[in-house]
Amino acid sequence: MVEKAKKALREIKDHKIALRLQAIIIAGRYKLREVGEILGVSSHSIRLWAIRFREGGIEGLRDKKKGHRRRNLGEKEKEEINLWLREGIDARGRKVHWTKDKLREGFRSEESKDPSLDVNQAYGI
Repeated sequence: MVEKAKKALREIKDHKIALRLQAIIIAGRYKLREVGEILGVSSHSIRLWAIRFREGGIEGLRDKKKGHRRRNLGEKEKEEINLWLREGIDARGRKVHWTKDKLREGFRSEESKDPSLDVNQAYGI
């Protein structure tokens, strides 16, 4: 029954907000450590939630959107890397058995002096 109730709570649209509010309310009567153990969160998290709630109300309890890095490679660079991988060659036409590290270094040393280009991020490797 407990697992069913936990699952039902997770299905509520703002279940994280509900849990955080419950933790803050209960922490008013019990030690943070005890509340954390019961709810399965750290006492540090409860403390942070209380501060965020005091400063921003319910909106303060919502998780902030996390930024995602955009791809740094242009279409030309992606096509070049795809050619390297398909053909097993580097920018100079030499045969290469590509590894993640060789690809990253090969691209940076042969094609770009721009350190912001991130092959790992662009290709999820």
